[in-house]
Amino acid sequence: MFYIYLNLIPIILNNSKENILNAAKHCYLRALELEKNINNTNNLSKQIGIVYIEYIKMYTVEIIMAIIHNIPVSPLKIKLFIKNSNNFFTLGSDIFKKIEDEDNFLLINLNIANFYKHITHYSTKYIVPIYEFIKKEIFNYKVGNAYKKRLSDLGDRSSNPQLWDEIYYQLSSSLFYVAVHAYLDICRCTSNNYRECINLFMEALNYCDLENCSPNRFVYEYQTAYIYLGLATLSSNRLEKYITKKSPEVRPVFTQIISYCNVAFEIYFKLRRPLESFEVLIKMIILDMRFIDGMPSLRNIKHVISIIRTLRKCDIVFQMFSENKNTIKYSQSIGKLEELAIKDDLHFEMRKLHFFLILEENVLKLLKYMIQLALYKLPFMQPKKDMAFQTKLCDSNTKLICSYRWLTNKENKLKTIHSLLLKHKIDENGYSQLMIAVKQLSTFN
Repeated sequence: MFYIYLNLIPIILNNSKENILNAAKHCYLRALELEKNINNTNNLSKQIGIVYIEYIKMYTVEIIMAIIHNIPVSPLKIKLFIKNSNNFFTLGSDIFKKIEDEDNFLLINLNIANFYKHITHYSTKYIVPIYEFIKKEIFNYKVGNAYKKRLSDLGDRSSNPQLWDEIYYQLSSSLFYVAVHAYLDICRCTSNNYRECINLFMEALNYCDLENCSPNRFVYEYQTAYIYLGLATLSSNRLEKYITKKSPEVRPVFTQIISYCNVAFEIYFKLRRPLESFEVLIKMIILDMRFIDGMPSLRNIKHVISIIRTLRKCDIVFQMFSENKNTIKYSQSIGKLEELAIKDDLHFEMRKLHFFLILEENVLKLLKYMIQLALYKLPFMQPKKDMAFQTKLCDSNTKLICSYRWLTNKENKLKTIHSLLLKHKIDENGYSQLMIAVKQLSTFN
């Protein structure tokens, strides 16, 4: 029994951290078998527990390196990391509880939480079936619980602002990555649990510290914008269902989505993130276009006006694109949100092209519809057979009618913009004609 670990202690150690940890573990376990003094056994047990913490750190570092260097890790290896980390966490926790070592008990809890945070972070870059390896409830519990307990022990931020900010950031980013993982599962069509995802986003939002002067404020603001854009996307699915059913909830949900988009845009714009700002504006244009059914009407004019306002913002974002030509600097400014940042020049330009193509498609549709509006005679433009009706109509739609009238003499201008845009569509020559069209439309009032 006493010699059970002798053959496991290597005679020669290589540079592998895992081999060094294995050797340390077996040496301490062997010494523990031979030691009779209770004080010494407690100290040896503590050292074994610390080795278990180092194992968890080792797996965490490997995941971090995979994230930073975009290295795929096989699902089997991820499964092994999770299995081993859980095992070492259980063994270490039992040791620290037994010897009443509260500091190291907290430390091993923080390390397992950090491990799960980075596993979740990794899963936002690569499709990883992490919930096949561990129950979702246990996973979510381990991600945030240790940080919440540590914050509770610290109490008010004023007690130790630096440590409080560090722990709070770890908690915030952990909850954020869990929410992003659930969101990307929906985007990848591997989940349809919208309510759970919205709840996770709302919890993550609650832990974006925008009140204190934190060193991580930029990241908190970026996460906040990302969450609001995610909420807008999730709500858009609900909106489509209401539109199909012709539900009275269409208008309130639409208003809520626009509100989410406005918050996301304002934050991204403040952070000088033109690509993300552009993405939000594209979503807003698509939303308004969804309600333009092709038939000229006062109701549709509201959405035309809304799109023109959005195009004005697009024109401002185009200027920001020209100012942010250093893509490497742009990508690095996002700090620790690597999976949400722009990877390189190619990735940046591909996403930019994607959004410009969507914009071009919708601007062409908008121009076509505006030309129809310019040619169409709405009821208030018809001969006044019923004066009372006309008065009532004009009173209730004064702003829309005024908005419509500026189109009645813009037919030729609209046709010219449309013709030039069709002739000079996006190609290897860039987006110049589309940008000109957007600028021209943004001056309509």
